[in-house]
Amino acid sequence: MITKFKIYEATDRGEEIIYTLKTQAISTSVSNTYKYNVNILETEDIGHGKYTLSIETTPGCWYVSTLMENDRRYSKSFSIQGDDWLCENWRDIMKELIEILPKLDILTQTKKYNL
Repeated sequence: MITKFKIYEATDRGEEIIYTLKTQAISTSVSNTYKYNVNILETEDIGHGKYTLSIETTPGCWYVSTLMENDRRYSKSFSIQGDDWLCENWRDIMKELIEILPKLDILTQTKKYNL
């Protein structure tokens, strides 16, 4: 299997996207299902770690180090801003995030990320 790499070229929230998860965030309403890209961003805030998890076009953005420190990573779903928006597959997102974490430093050093 050939692994493809792509040089950083996209941004989210003004930060470089270093990895886009294969798992999209899913939210449903009465009549529709919505899917959102989930990106790992490289940030400048060393105090909270150098990575954030961002769900595009939503208010959802967290320091990865903070997500690893509490029980959010075990939740089946996750609400943003009360009941305004619900990510229904949070556990799947966290599973993929945990799998990619050991590779993030290499990806940022080479300025490339997996497609």
